[in-house]
Amino acid sequence: MAKDDKYIPKINDPVFVKGKGLIRYVAAVVDTKRKTVDVRTVLGCHRSYPRRAVVRASDLDESQNAVRVVREATED
Repeated sequence: MAKDDKYIPKINDPVFVKGKGLIRYVAAVVDTKRKTVDVRTVLGCHRSYPRRAVVRASDLDESQNAVRVVREATED
């Protein structure tokens, strides 16, 4: 995964949230003052996350997705 802490999502950007599995979200609200991003799925809006926890969906390729799934499945 690219270490791009300077990435500031725009509204409607597809993103992932670190530690939330491979659920694709959409940036709904970007608060640059608080440095948070409200994300949503088709099921509705979720809470704000720190901007550094939001990753551009295009930054994850298939090999990184596989490694992430295995790591999350084996964590206790």
